[in-house]
Amino acid sequence: MEAGYCWQPIYDTLNEAGHEVKLAHPQMVKAIAEAKVKTGKVEVKTLAGLLRADMMPTCYVPGEGLRSRRELLRHCLKLVKTRTGVKNRIHAILEKHGLRMPEATPFSRVNIAWLKGA
Repeated sequence: MEAGYCWQPIYDTLNEAGHEVKLAHPQMVKAIAEAKVKTGKVEVKTLAGLLRADMMPTCYVPGEGLRSRRELLRHCLKLVKTRTGVKNRIHAILEKHGLRMPEATPFSRVNIAWLKGA
């Protein structure tokens, strides 16, 4: 199978059922990436051919514990980026209207109270 969105539950289910699962690296499977016709049947035939010829570039599949820790870390990073984006928008709106926060520390309790009242 090709790595991509939601590959993990399918991989785990097949692996638990005793099947040997190979996870194809999507960026390295150039035959699929450069194909003019990208249908499921064409991709499956290409992957099968690469697997038969022992030429399929595979991905490293970490264990479930490591995958869940990575997922948690990705989620935390996304939250931090969202928070940073919100703060940047607040700064831009204040700058646009020529407003300054009372304290030097941008998101102190005093400034947050000021923002709520503004």
